[in-house]
Formats: sequence, C-alpha cells, structure tokens
Amino acid sequence: MKKKNIVIITSHNGSFGTGHYQRMKTLQNLLQSDGLFNVLFLCNEYYPGNTLHKTDESVDLIIRDMRDSDALDIIALKEMAPVLVIDDVGEGRNHADYLLDLLPNLYDLDKYDNSRFLYGNNFVSSILSLENSIIKKDIDIALYAPSLIEQHPEIVNELAMHYSVAHFTGTSCQLYGLIASEKHSQQTMAEILLSSKVLITHFGIMLFEGYNTGCSLVTVNPSKYHNQLTEIVKEELEIFNMGMTKDVNQRMLFEAVKECLVEEKNKVVSPAGIKETILQQCENVYKYIKK
Repeated sequence: MKKKNIVIITSHNGSFGTGHYQRMKTLQNLLQSDGLFNVLFLCNEYYPGNTLHKTDESVDLIIRDMRDSDALDIIALKEMAPVLVIDDVGEGRNHADYLLDLLPNLYDLDKYDNSRFLYGNNFVSSILSLENSIIKKDIDIALYAPSLIEQHPEIVNELAMHYSVAHFTGTSCQLYGLIASEKHSQQTMAEILLSSKVLITHFGIMLFEGYNTGCSLVTVNPSKYHNQLTEIVKEELEIFNMGMTKDVNQRMLFEAVKECLVEEKNKVVSPAGIKETILQQCENVYKYIKK
C-alpha cells in the first residue's frame, strides 16, 4: 500500500505556543508509528506557497495547528491538498475541509470532545518510559507561567522563599528550595509533574497534563482568551483561576496555593492509569485523522 503524505504546519514564539509544537510532534510520531504515512513537519517556516517545494510527492492532507487563520491562508493551502485545522478560531476555520477541536473553542463549543486529546511530546515520551511504581508527591509547586514571571517576578520569588518550586521554562526545569533537589534534578518532565502537589500555569496543554498527573491546579492567564477558556473547564478540572496576569492578586494566589497544599488531593500517584488515559485519547485522534 502506498503511503499517504501529510504536512503538519504549526508555530510558536518561544514563550507561548510551545504546546502547539509539542502536541504536533506527538501527532507526527503517532502518524508515523504504523508506516502508513509520510509526515513533513513545518514549524515557524510556513507561508502560503512554500509547502510544495519542500516535498517531491503530492500531499494528501495538510494539518494546521495555529490558533488564528485567515481565509486567504486556508484557501491557499486547499490548492495543495485538503486542510484539517486544529483548535482554529480564525476566519479561515470556515474554509477548512475538516475541523478538529481538542480544546474548547469559544466560537463553536459543540465541536469539543474531551475523549480526543494530544499531550506534549516531552510529556508523553517521558511518562511512557516510567515504570508503574508509586511516586510520592514531595514537590510543593510546579510552575509554568511565563507571563507571571515577566510581569510579577516578585510573586515568583516569594513563592520560592516559602515553598519547594520546580520552575519549567521552554527548555529546562529549575529547582528551588527542594530538600531532595539531587533526586529531582535528573528527572523528566513527567516525573516532576507526578511529584508535584500544585501546578501554577495558564490555559494550555500543560494544564491538562497537570490534571492527569494528580496536581491541584492554579491558573494565571496571559490574555482574556486564555482566561475565558479556563472558565469553561474550571469545574471539570477543579481549577483555582486567578484571572489575568495583569490583575493577579498576590494574597489570593498564596491563599489558593495554601488551600491546595492543605487539602493535598493526592499524596502519591502511579503512572499506570495515566498512561492508559493518554494513550486512549491520542489513539482517538489518530483514528479520526486516519478515517
């Protein structure tokens, strides 16, 4: 059987949008896993008209994971192949051949189906590599909130003075105030999340990764858009939403963290059930695209 050719298009700017890149790497690995698809991955290098000269083969499907499309962009892509857009809220959404919403879409909530989801490649690869042993939650806070770091560094410094903190950046994890820092310094992203009691982040795929690894969730959002999406899933994921970063109240943030630590939703976790959930949701995405 001749392989189908798929082009994946996504982007990120370093601080934000890395979730799009990470989940598309997961999708690339899924599509290539059984030998049915050739996948060309384009990140931060696409503009209308440059896709065809990157492959000598005809394209069977273009998958575009970028939040805002315009009509002309999607129309240009459709001249090359059918287009599937993922979590698109731009005008181009109305011109795509296929729509897939893995996250709630403010403009089309009926399309959201939480049985389908793609986690980040770093998270998926690291959690699948773990043995199904019991992991103790001995890190107070995992932190991935670039806007909070940029706008309120004093809050982050104060957190590190009172709690053990694992601070995720785009490429690494810095540890503060950890008695067992030597133990955690060599751990993967999944191990850090599994070991963390609270995750402070914004709306994005790490929010869902934190939920599945048993973290209590506190959100601080960089935009109104992110905050509106958080409100949609707040009850489902049991989130303490602090609103937008520019308006964050330090006292309320510390009270939310303290409440989460006092309640301590999970003292220990095991990767076993988490792996099953992740693989099933990813498999549902794969089946949708294969169909």
